[in-house]
Amino acid sequence: MTKCITLSDEAYHDLKTLKDEAESFSDIVRKLAAREKKEGLLGLSGVWKNKPDSVKAAETIYRGRKNIRLRV
Repeated sequence: MTKCITLSDEAYHDLKTLKDEAESFSDIVRKLAAREKKEGLLGLSGVWKNKPDSVKAAETIYRGRKNIRLRV
């Protein structure tokens, strides 16, 4: 089943720039909708994967936090 929607020229051109020849406009809209559904920390899952500089920074922060002494 298909639905007709109205888009402004700007919205159409924005969607068109995200689309490659193998994709339909429906594919792009579904990708954007799926991205919006990811919320909170779970939505960030895998963001640092395969980014060595980010992983190193996180490890450095984690190690530094172990050495923190709280004042009581």
